Amino acid sequence: MMNKTQQNHESKPLTSNQLTTLRSIPSNDRCAECPTFPADWASVTYGIVLCLDCAGIHRGLGVHLSFVRSLTMDDWSEKELATMMRGGNKRWMDYWKEHGGSSIGVGSEETANRNFLAQKIKTKYGSDVARAYREILAGDSSYGENIVAKSLSRSSQHKARVELTEEPIPTLQDVFKPTFLFLWNVGLANTKVRKMLLIWSSLGLGSSYAVHLKASRDMANNYTNANYFNLLVAGIVTVTIGLPCFVFIRMTKKVANGLINNRQDAFKSARNLLIDRISSGRASRLERCDVYYPKVVSEYHGADDKGDDESGNEKKAKCGMIFFPGALVDRTAYAPIASKISDFGVLVVIANHEKYSRCMLDFKNFKYKEEIMRMMYDALCSSSSGAWQVDEWALCGHSWGGSIAIVAMAKEMSSTMKKLVLWGVSSYPSEVSHSGGCDSLRDVKGMNVLVLCGSNDSYVKLNGPGTEKHEEFLAKLPPMKEEKMKFVCDDGSPGCTYQITIEGGNHAGCAHYGPQMYPLPDGQRTITLEEQQTQMAKLTADFLLCDV
Repeated sequence: MMNKTQQNHESKPLTSNQLTTLRSIPSNDRCAECPTFPADWASVTYGIVLCLDCAGIHRGLGVHLSFVRSLTMDDWSEKELATMMRGGNKRWMDYWKEHGGSSIGVGSEETANRNFLAQKIKTKYGSDVARAYREILAGDSSYGENIVAKSLSRSSQHKARVELTEEPIPTLQDVFKPTFLFLWNVGLANTKVRKMLLIWSSLGLGSSYAVHLKASRDMANNYTNANYFNLLVAGIVTVTIGLPCFVFIRMTKKVANGLINNRQDAFKSARNLLIDRISSGRASRLERCDVYYPKVVSEYHGADDKGDDESGNEKKAKCGMIFFPGALVDRTAYAPIASKISDFGVLVVIANHEKYSRCMLDFKNFKYKEEIMRMMYDALCSSSSGAWQVDEWALCGHSWGGSIAIVAMAKEMSSTMKKLVLWGVSSYPSEVSHSGGCDSLRDVKGMNVLVLCGSNDSYVKLNGPGTEKHEEFLAKLPPMKEEKMKFVCDDGSPGCTYQITIEGGNHAGCAHYGPQMYPLPDGQRTITLEEQQTQMAKLTADFLLCDV
């Protein structure tokens, strides 16, 4: 039996209920130091919430003046949470003003100068007023304890019901064969590689043939060094065949190890969100996919937050989205943005690529239609509160997953699906990288495509405007519409492509993971992760739910 001290030192991630309670405390909807919102960080010492930039300034003060925690990524003890419940931005700001402190002022021009703000924060929290408030907050243990106890009780109940199993890290043996076959197909499809192999083989065979002729003449003249020439021929043949094989195997091992060592796991906040969604009936983790259900509605109006049909509402979504994750990215990382899209009324299905070591390489033999139909069936029939209905389906993918979505749509799904969403994609699947490529979608009647890319996405810039691959990309998609044009209703023929740039966004900003450094470093995001995903979720949902 644990004593009270041990219980207080138990640390757990904050649940959605606890976060909601914290944010509902007066003035906790934004940063205590500047106008930024939402504020996802906190100074436990003062019981206040902060934005990322101001949290960084507080960290610089030292833990003796300000102990900083993330609301979404860190574990919290009962004592720390109780301190936050006792505090609040308003309580601290009121105390500061009442005792002669000068307010920085939300919305003032002073906050635009980060150096000035940093200096003012340093002075503020080194003052006697701040020291007195720290002592008051630390000693005021009666306020908020009932709220904390109830919140932690709900958290324990949820965590007892839901456990996300850790996916095993693949071994080199698991990854080597598919990587070998992928690189082999890529090499054979590459004209330059074929020419190099042809030249190398010609040199080797030519050299061995010349040595063989020399050996034959020496044998005719009974020279004693004929065996030497025969050994030389054998050596040349061995090198001609063995050296490319050796180089290829070394390259395969290097790529395979790269795929193993650069797996992108989800942030803890994404895992916690998925657990909460499963606990509330708004999500399911299945063998083939994760499913995020919309709120139960009646004729697309009037939502029921419970996620079930206790009120008699119909379990029906106007649109469902099959989503393929980016290569090496844990599907759980998409929980936050998938949840946002599902809140708009879209049933979201995130494919599980763990069986392909998070990187599906066999485009040629992958059974697209069969896998997609199985995921659709599982999503509709596996809800704990009954079967769902979906009026229409769309395909979506991020990065490498976007290429999978394009190939699936072009090869087998374009007759039944007419909407395609691509995140962080700027090139069309080619014969070299995707085992024969795929047909163009430009002439598919009624096909509509939405392309969303961050302005700081290094992977998009690699094949960005002006490059041959990007021109091919645009040529094989339906005709382009202006970026600022709204999604409008028309007859759907012959279809169109909307290309929209998320200013300040990057490649990893599509999900909760990162930073992404492989196979090349991602660009620096200049907007928050929350801002990028909120924009992308709304644009995606608007596109899927309108009758374009």
